[in-house]
Formats: sequence, C-alpha cells, structure tokens
Amino acid sequence: MTLCPDWAPPIALAAWIVGLRTIAAPDPAALEESQALAERALALDPLQARAWVAKGYVCTARRRYDQALEAFVRAIEVDPQDFLAPYFAACSEMFTGRPQDAIPRYRHSLELEPRQGMGWLGLGSAFLGRGLLGEARHAFERALALEGDPAAINRTAASASYLAEVARLQGDPARARRMALEGVAAAEASDLAYRDFFRGYGLGVLGRAALDAGDHEAARAAFGQLLAMMKGRPGVRGGGHLVVQALAGVARASCSEALWQEALQLFSGQGTYRFDPMFGCLDDKDLFELALAARAVGQPEAARDLLARARAAGASQPFLE
Repeated sequence: MTLCPDWAPPIALAAWIVGLRTIAAPDPAALEESQALAERALALDPLQARAWVAKGYVCTARRRYDQALEAFVRAIEVDPQDFLAPYFAACSEMFTGRPQDAIPRYRHSLELEPRQGMGWLGLGSAFLGRGLLGEARHAFERALALEGDPAAINRTAASASYLAEVARLQGDPARARRMALEGVAAAEASDLAYRDFFRGYGLGVLGRAALDAGDHEAARAAFGQLLAMMKGRPGVRGGGHLVVQALAGVARASCSEALWQEALQLFSGQGTYRFDPMFGCLDDKDLFELALAARAVGQPEAARDLLARARAAGASQPFLE
C-alpha cells in the first residue's frame, strides 16, 4: 500500500483484515478504519469483491443488516466464486429473523466451498430456526466432521453442542447431555477466536438438557459455570445472549422470580455484555427462554407476552403446557 497507494487489491484485503479485529472485542476505531479502507479500494476499483465483503462486515458489526446484505449481494455479483460473500449474506438474513432466506444462501456458499465449518454451522442453525431438526442434525454433523480435518476452513469447536441441542429438542436429554459435554471439551481444547462463546453455548445446552431431565441440581451447576465464565469475560461476542439464557434457566431450576427479573433487565439492555448475534443466540431464543422462566416462576401473563414476542422474532420451538 505504501509503494502502490493506488493499487486496490491490497487496500481491499487490509479493509477485511482490520475489520476482523472486532471478533475479540468491540473496536469502533477498527470499524472506522475498515470502512475507510473499503471505500478507498472501491473508489479505485468498484469490482473489488473483498472490499464489498469488508464493507458488509462493518455494517453487520454495526447491526445495519439491510445495508450489509446489499454489500454482500454486490460482492456476489462482482465475484460469483467467492464463498465468503454468500456466507455473510446468509448471516444477514439469519440475524434479521429470516432463516428461510438464509438457507439457500448458506447452501450456495457451501457449494462453492464445502470445507467451511462455520458455513455448515450456519446452515444447521438456519434449519434449527425453522424447526427442521433432521436437516439441522445433518449440517451439524458435517461441521463436526470438519473439526478434525486439517484442510478445513473456518473450523468450529463445538458442533457437538449444536447436535446436543437437536437431541434435546428431539426429546433425548441423556444424549443431549453427553453431546454437550463433548462440545464443551472440544471448545476448551481449541484456540479459536470463538472459543469462549462455544464453551458457553455448550454449557447452556447442558443446563437446558438437565432441566428437561428434571435434574435441577445439574442444571444449576451447568448454568453456574456459564455465568462464572461470563463474569470474568464480559467481552465475549454474543455473551449477553448466553447470560440471559443462563439466568432464565437458573430461574426455572430454582423457581426464582428475582433471577427471572434480572434476566429480563439484562435482555432490555441493562448490562455490559455483548449482544452480538451468534448461531443459537438470537433474540427469539432469549425471549423463548424468558417465557419458559416466566411460566416457572408463576407469571403466566408475562409468559404469554414473551412467547408472543419470541414467535414474532422467529421462534418455532413448541411451548409445551
């Protein structure tokens, strides 16, 4: 960039790399720098697909999902062979409560590059959002198979935990607990950027599976580990969702209205945790878990209201009476 300041490709790549800094922690300065670099690259050459992806990534980090989708669609038009653009376009659809529109985009991305673990995890999460448990299981199994593949791209470290959630929803809490423990162990043994999120997600599934089995002590232990971890790592991406779900779970296990109220307040934005959208951690899931907790602590009207909000946000899981 110093030697050739008017050559667009390295500027576009720099825009992308700088934007990725925000995975570890919120960094408004990095987002500003990434956007400026992307705009600079596109001013020099509007056919730089990676610059469009970087621009969309910045919009995603700012939760401007419609603008992000426009940038990703433009990247697809510029370079139809780039698997990242349809992957992130799918994420934009997912994060705005449109899993049915995310599914074909994830499939397109995976047709271009089937070795991407996060792509399979995203596809499985979209299927899960539609209540298509068999399809979700297949996608998560593909992601799990790639975790030990040195040729894999964008590997995951907790696909077993997502398989555990499928097993739980299929009515097999014993298998769900075994798979969740495998997912937690895999996350702990990894050095991936989303390691802490994956570990927390697995603990959350473990807690919900224990609740389904009627083992409230084990549920409190799993949720307690999640909450302790997040207290020490409040900057984990998507951690706010995990904490809301854990508090709601402990409220159910302990019949504690105070913990349910704490979860409600956190969901309403009263806290320091990050509420970035992540696979398995969107508003619909938070609202559904809050509705379950409301029912457990004797708040039927609040439960109905929260369930209605969860359904409006896209939740499809049965709310068994």
